[in-house]
Amino acid sequence: NYFGAIHPGTVGWCAGTKYSQDHHKHHYECKPENPSLNMIPWLNEGGVGFDHCPPNERVTNTIKETERQMQKIMEEDKLVSFCGECKYKNFISCSDRANYLVDNYGNNPVEAKKNTIKDDENCRKK
Repeated sequence: NYFGAIHPGTVGWCAGTKYSQDHHKHHYECKPENPSLNMIPWLNEGGVGFDHCPPNERVTNTIKETERQMQKIMEEDKLVSFCGECKYKNFISCSDRANYLVDNYGNNPVEAKKNTIKDDENCRKK
């Protein structure tokens, strides 16, 4: 054996391949015992477990739900950080600007505050 060799005792290197031989009821044996690199399925493109995980709906749904929750938290953070008494463009208060957007453009109050912060970072609490 040499450095980097697949140890002959590596359990199951041949599982699910043509190199797997039934030995008896609950045991199989790999023939040959010492594989060459091209025989090891996970080292060859497209082989068992090559370089990807199969899609998992539960994991995908958990990721999507976590992203929705994070988005909600980020939106709430914007509202908590709204500084109504700060000056919008050094002209009027940020609250006055948000109210103007509600009254003249039909924005809902939450969107008006978000847009005011987006338009002028001075309306974000420091």
